Amino acid sequence: MSANIIETKGIVFTYADGTRALTDLSLTVPAGKRIAVLGANGSGKTTLFLCLNGILRPQQGQILCGGEPLKYDKKSLRRLRSRLGIVFQDPEIQLFAASVQQEVAFGPLNLGLRETEVRQRVQQALAFTGIEKLKEKATHMLSYGQKKQVAIASILAMEPEILIGDEPTAWLDQEHARKVMDLFYAISDKGTTVIISTHDADLAYSWAEEVVLLGRGKLLGKGPPEELFNHEEMLAAAGLRQPLLLEIYLLLKEKGYVLADTGTPPRNLGALSRLIREGSECRSSS
Repeated sequence: MSANIIETKGIVFTYADGTRALTDLSLTVPAGKRIAVLGANGSGKTTLFLCLNGILRPQQGQILCGGEPLKYDKKSLRRLRSRLGIVFQDPEIQLFAASVQQEVAFGPLNLGLRETEVRQRVQQALAFTGIEKLKEKATHMLSYGQKKQVAIASILAMEPEILIGDEPTAWLDQEHARKVMDLFYAISDKGTTVIISTHDADLAYSWAEEVVLLGRGKLLGKGPPEELFNHEEMLAAAGLRQPLLLEIYLLLKEKGYVLADTGTPPRNLGALSRLIREGSECRSSS
């Protein structure tokens, strides 16, 4: 398999009303990484995901998954969606079964797996997402955050190589947003390629190993967050700003509260606190 699990080559997508959502978009996604697709509303993030999953078909260009071009016949799309699963922004449009257990079992049953294998996958997905106690509950009786967890479990039961989360923390309270992002960390730790879309620069900076920056359907930049977020002009072109943590770090560095040569900028508060402490100790000893 190619080291890049997904590749797009000059894809173009225009909606029926004439709205150009993607323009000559060429992109590679390395396998096994945490990727954040970052952009303001209308930048093409959701359209890109729908193209990757075969729900939409680009009018121009090509998409490859695992080095193989996407095909759009029924059999090929079913295989693609067993490899690449999407958790949509609104779980209300994703859940339709009467109970949580039935919802999570739907995907594996559609793969034609034996009943014992389906039961095992359902149990593992429920346990992994921490919703075992909800398995008999009606899906319409769940809270919004619980519905998001069920949507994730339903995709995990398919055992995909790639998990996509479209604005995964949208409309969630802080507790459920943390739970969802912790789940995505854990899924990534198992070796699954995890891709999220977001317009939150702070989330992308702290979570992703690589950031893809989109603006008006075009690729503006791509790279490790500590590098990409240093390009302020590029961020401004996308209608975004630097992450707050990075802004604070740069200000403290300018004022001498952290050492000038600290290497990679901190990606979380713990790392920033250590740099401040080291800078304080250095000043005290000099």
